Order: sequence, then C-alpha cells, then structure tokens
Amino acid sequence: MNKHFFISKNFSEVGKLADFLNHKGVNLIAQSFIHFEPIPFTVTKPFEVIFFSSPRSFLFYKLLGDIPKDVLIACPGNKTAELITEMGYTAAFFGDKSGNIQETAKEFKEWCGSKRILFPISDRSLRTVSNLFPDSQKESVTVYKTKIVSKPLEFCETYVFTSPSNVEGFLTVNEIPKNASVYSWGESTTKYLTERNVHITETLANSSIDDLIRIISK
Repeated sequence: MNKHFFISKNFSEVGKLADFLNHKGVNLIAQSFIHFEPIPFTVTKPFEVIFFSSPRSFLFYKLLGDIPKDVLIACPGNKTAELITEMGYTAAFFGDKSGNIQETAKEFKEWCGSKRILFPISDRSLRTVSNLFPDSQKESVTVYKTKIVSKPLEFCETYVFTSPSNVEGFLTVNEIPKNASVYSWGESTTKYLTERNVHITETLANSSIDDLIRIISK
C-alpha cells in the first residue's frame, strides 16, 4: 500500500480507518471540504413516511422538527439506520447498497407505494430519490446548508471522495495526480468525478468505512 492516503472526511469521522492505515505505516490525511449550517423549515403537508438521505439530514431535521410516532422512517443504508437506532427510533426501510442510490431509490419507491413522503434535504441535494415521486405524494424541506471550504493539500497516492461537494472543494485548489488511485463513496460522486475527467479505481457498493477497508485490503 502507498504511503499517503487521503479521504474527504474529518479525523473524527474515519474511526477504524486511521488505526488500519497506521498499522501499515501509511500517512492518513483526513480533511472535509464542506461545512454545514441548519436552515429553519416548515412542513406544510401531512406525511406517512419520512426519508432521511444521510445521518446529517436526520440530525438537522431533529434540531427543529419532530417525528410523529405513527410515521415510518426510511433511509438509504446501514450507516443512517444505525444512527436512527442510536437516537431511539427504528428504520422501517433501508437499502443494502447505499453506494448504489439509483437501485435503492427504486426499491424504496416500490416499498413506499402510495404513502405520502417527507424528504428532509440539503440545499445542494441531487434529489435522486425524491424525483421518482410525483409532487402530489411528497414534500421536500431544506433542513441544512452546505458550504464549500477549500484547502491546499500535499499530493497522495490514494484518494477517497465521499461526496460531489467534497470533490468540488478539493479540486478548487488541488489536483489529483494521473497515477493516483481514486475511490468514490457512491454513484453521484463517481458521476461528478467522471465528468471532470478523473479516472475512478472503484466505486463503493456501500458507503462506509468498513466497506472501504475491505476494498483496500485486497
């Protein structure tokens, strides 16, 4: 394994990845290029299901909103479902391939049927899941704002990007060496990188540190 490894997350978020790389003598650079702020919101339509696209959407919604006891909770994958459980709730639906949001969106649409849905989102959301539903069945509320904060970094041999916003923040003042290995946290990030002529080594099927460690251990 190479000696310089970058991931677009802060050290507080990478958990066991730091220990894994340290044991192999690899220098980990963990740096997020995005900052978040809550946005006041108002829910105007009744809903039977609330879909949280990420742990962040859950946390920012909970700052100012409530989850009625009779409402079903849904999310794209295990990471968000784990946080929901830790906070005393249960996810009635979650996908098993959070990195493949298109497939998860289709599964959620089939599971949801005709139920009315609330989507708490970011101001930069791609709305991949909510766009599958008609306006009459859904309401989207923007619960947090994403700000890009760029910073120059030293060159690495391996790069892991966790969102399109982080790619934008990175590429504003940095470049990716042509011979570097580049891992993407999911389809939307892969699409953003590919559109900027960045070759992707692999896209994670599940957007998690565990899946990343499994892949780079090969």
